[in-house]
Amino acid sequence: MICPRIDFPNMGEEHTIRAVEHLKVDALYGKKKHFNAADRKERYNIVIGVMLITANAVIASNLIYVIVSDARTFGAVISLIGFIATVLAIVQAFFNYSRTVEQHRMVAIKYLRIAKACSRIEAYHRDGILSAHELRERLDSLAQEYEQITESTACLSTHRKDYENARKGFEDGEERYSLKESSEE
Repeated sequence: MICPRIDFPNMGEEHTIRAVEHLKVDALYGKKKHFNAADRKERYNIVIGVMLITANAVIASNLIYVIVSDARTFGAVISLIGFIATVLAIVQAFFNYSRTVEQHRMVAIKYLRIAKACSRIEAYHRDGILSAHELRERLDSLAQEYEQITESTACLSTHRKDYENARKGFEDGEERYSLKESSEE
């Protein structure tokens, strides 16, 4: 299907509208990437937590057996499981996955807010409510906000795979963001 041509009140504004669209797409990718990172780190937290619970349950159940029995061969096994449980607890505390999950989700929500604001100012402009000057002012303001969000995420690591999954999600239709798609809804 061919993307319909959108007429702008002033064709000189077409570049500004495209800049708004690009900012919206960038914000959607940022949102999706950080939600993916949050999901990945939440999985890490759950896996480590389940392993930790299991290790502690094994220690507790075998400890009672060791206390009431004469067999001391379980001491080495219990010590090894205790060591693993300690390492898992340290890893979980060090990476603080639950906190980083929360931080990634907050950043994703901020990017989503930018994307929605871009959609609104596009609509206001097409409806003739925003002048070209007002459109540019709002674009500049949103671009600044986007840059501040991006700068504030320097301490939040994402993997290349988080971005690739975001890109794949867009290609597979998880997100709708193009002019063509939004005009079909």
